[in-house]
Amino acid sequence: MNISTNLSSADLKQCRLIGYIDNKVILLRLRVDQGSKTGWHIIAVDQHAAHERILLEQLESQWERVAETKNNSIGISTVRYAVKFDGLSGKSLRQCYENHPDALNSLKSFGLGLELDPKDSTSIRAISIPEIFTRSGNLCTRAEADVLKFFKTFAENYKMGRKKLFNHLREVIHPHLQKRACNSAIRFGDPLKEAEIKELIHRLSECRLPFQCAHGRPTCVILSTLFDT
Repeated sequence: MNISTNLSSADLKQCRLIGYIDNKVILLRLRVDQGSKTGWHIIAVDQHAAHERILLEQLESQWERVAETKNNSIGISTVRYAVKFDGLSGKSLRQCYENHPDALNSLKSFGLGLELDPKDSTSIRAISIPEIFTRSGNLCTRAEADVLKFFKTFAENYKMGRKKLFNHLREVIHPHLQKRACNSAIRFGDPLKEAEIKELIHRLSECRLPFQCAHGRPTCVILSTLFDT
């Protein structure tokens, strides 16, 4: 079985739908010419993996737009959620907050809103956080530690410029983007209409990395190549 690295985005655009198996796998055909021979690649597409890739790149693009804008008019989707940091973490974060007041607007555009408690000099509270750290109104697993890491990463790198800052923040948020894409993607067994299948393949062909899902697994493989006789 040939893996999908033999294909290109342009190939996906030329594919034709020929089948759909168990509401799971999409079958495509692609015309191929090899010397004097002509035939068809038969390609299987994992509908969950394909949709997962599409959603991941959508989420990445939302964050990249914030990083690329020269002002704070574009912001990340947030949720109101209180997370209190105290002890050594709270004290160090509070110092960052107080020492870099000019960074606060940028911090808000990246989705983190902070609040000081005037009665407690050793703590700080996040009153809004990037929505990607939550699911169904609750913090995701390990999200509180990542919110802390997100803030510290921001404080340490915000003077480098928004694009370089985003490259550092990406390391914190990317696992959460992957999880969101996976949890939101079409599942095996979810039925798709023909128009929806064609739209899925079109959107996949527009992706930067169309041949791997959010976790690096293949979205499609070449099952066979059938040559004309």
